[in-house]
Formats: sequence, C-alpha cells, structure tokens
Amino acid sequence: MTKAADKQQLSEEQDDWTTSSGLPDNFAGTIIGASFGYRAEYANGEIPLFLPVIDGPDLDDPIEQGFSIGKGWNVVNGGKSVEHGKKERFTKSSLMGKLVTRIVTDLKVPMQGRGKSRDAATWVGLNCFWKREKIEYGEDIGNTDHIMPFEFLGFENAGGGNANNAVVETKSVLNAPNDVMEMLKATTSVMDKLAWQKWAVTLDGVKTDTGLLTRALAGLYEELKD
Repeated sequence: MTKAADKQQLSEEQDDWTTSSGLPDNFAGTIIGASFGYRAEYANGEIPLFLPVIDGPDLDDPIEQGFSIGKGWNVVNGGKSVEHGKKERFTKSSLMGKLVTRIVTDLKVPMQGRGKSRDAATWVGLNCFWKREKIEYGEDIGNTDHIMPFEFLGFENAGGGNANNAVVETKSVLNAPNDVMEMLKATTSVMDKLAWQKWAVTLDGVKTDTGLLTRALAGLYEELKD
C-alpha cells in the first residue's frame, strides 16, 4: 500500500470515530420555495423571518431555514414579500443582511436582474453548496451556527430546468482543501460529468493545484460519486 493510500485509510478511520450534530451540513441544494413569516421559537413570533425551503440529493427531505431580517419589517402579500416604513434594504448585521452580502458581494451571484431581495420569489431557484457556519453577533448576543451558502452552483428555473449545465464564473469562500473536496463531492449529485468538469476547473482551489486539476480532468468525478 502506498503512503498516500495509508494516509487516506488513516483519515477515514479517524473520521469514523467522530460525531456530528445531526443537522444538515456540507450539501448541494436548491431553494425550491420561499416566503416571509413568523415562527414562535424566534422572538416569540413577533419579528418576521425569511424562510427558504432547500432541497438536494443528499437531504432526506426538504429543510426550512429561518433568516432573521431585523425589527420594523412587516409581512405583506401573504408572505410573498416584506416592507418597512423607513427603509428598503436589510441591515447588514441581520442574518438576512449577511445572506445578501454572502450571495452578492462574496460569491458575486448576479441576483439584481432576478428581482428585489425583499421579494421571496427572487430567491427561488438559487442552487448553492451549503455549510454550517458560526455567525458572530458580538458580546451582547453571542454566536450561533447557521446554514450559509459557500459556493454558487447556478439557477434552477421555476419551469423545471436545472443547473447541471450552468457554469458561472463566481467567487468562492471555500479555502481549506477539505472544504473544496467536500464541495466537489457534493456537487457530483447535481451535475453530469462534463458540466462538473467545466465548473470544477474554474475553482481557485482546483486550478492552482496541478495534481487536483489533473484528477478533475480525469477520473475524480467517478471517484467522488461512488
């Protein structure tokens, strides 16, 4: 057995002895529905949340996530949108503000042409690689873990189209090699081989690593899909 194989086996054995939170993490998924509404477990149901429903091949069932949007917003049009008496944009410190910043500023996703951020339908069809992330709110509130997008995979249109062939030159917030490999593996379930290869070679973590780039153009897709 080679040193590389020994190292991989040791890593797999070590991973077998770790535990997980049981919460969804490290998966490719699409927002298949979205609304604004209230949940009793958040602020006693008095402050609205953005409520996207995400589905993906590695999820047993679609999951609903709640993103706080801050005070002063009111749900209108039966949950299709929200409005505020004094402002039109979400506060950057809110979880919704952090989501907008991640998508538009960090990942460079062209959302502006799809509609307004405060309209739930604008977000439907967004396909991303999602991971749990520690969100820092400061000493008064503390920190919390929440699902956030780490890589944009394309748009799935409402008419049943898919992102399999949507290769978009965007930025990534994945840096560690393990993060890149987790994302490469998860996306084999939503892309065919050709589309996956075209997309994979655009990633900074792949195109700057000659060995990984060579594997991506060869048999890495089949290796990760198994």
